[in-house]
Amino acid sequence: MATNDPHAAAPEKEMSNFFDDLRNVWDRHGSFALWVIVIASFSFLAFQLYTSNRFNTREAAWSDLSNSTAPASFEQVAADHSNRAVQQLALLQAADMYLGETAGLEEGDDMTARLDQAEALYQRVADDATHDIYKINALEGLAVVAEGRRDIDEALTRNDAVIALSETLPGFESWAARANARKQLLPQLAQPVSFVEDNTASETSETTENTDTQAEPAADLLDDSLDLDPIAIPTE
Repeated sequence: MATNDPHAAAPEKEMSNFFDDLRNVWDRHGSFALWVIVIASFSFLAFQLYTSNRFNTREAAWSDLSNSTAPASFEQVAADHSNRAVQQLALLQAADMYLGETAGLEEGDDMTARLDQAEALYQRVADDATHDIYKINALEGLAVVAEGRRDIDEALTRNDAVIALSETLPGFESWAARANARKQLLPQLAQPVSFVEDNTASETSETTENTDTQAEPAADLLDDSLDLDPIAIPTE
C-alpha cells in the first residue's frame, strides 16, 4: 500500500544506511572481532589436534601391548608408552612369562635368573601401582617367586601382604583364600626332593612311581602358584 508520508525513507536509502552503520561498527571494532575469531578458531583446531593425538597414542599403546608375545617385547612396550595402565600390564605380563619359564627348569643359574627377572618387574608394579588390581597381582607374583626359591619365611610374609590387601577390597575374597591355601602348603617346600636310583630293570616301574610321589608336593605347589587369576584392566 502506497504511503504519502513525505518523511518516509526510500527502501534503497534504508539499505544504504544499514551498510553504512555496519561499516562504521567494523571500523571501530573490526580488528578486535577478527582477533576473537582467529583465536577461537585456533583454540578449536588445537583442541581437536590434542584429542586426536591422545586417542591415537592410547590406541597405539594398547595395540603394541596386544601384539607382544615375549617378555622382552612387553618390557619394551612399558618403556615406549606413557599410559600407566599399559605400562603396568606389560610389566606384569613379562614377569608372569619369566615366572612361567621356571616351571620346567631344575634349580640352578637359569632358574635363579628367571626368578630374579620376575621379581624385579613385580616389585616395580607393587611399588608404583596406580590401581589395587595391579598391586595385588604384583604381590601375589612376589609370593610365588619366594615359593620358587623355597624361601618359606619370605613366602609367608608376601602371602600375608596379599591377604591384607585383599581384605580391604570388596570382591577379592578368593585372593585371600588362595594365599591362605598356599601358606598351608609352604612347609612342604622345606622337604628335600629325593629320587630313588633305578638299580634293576624289574624295579623300573615301581621306582618311577616312588620318585614321582616324592617329588610331587613341592612341584605341585609351585605349579599351582603359577595359576593366577586373570587381570581386570583399568584403561588409564
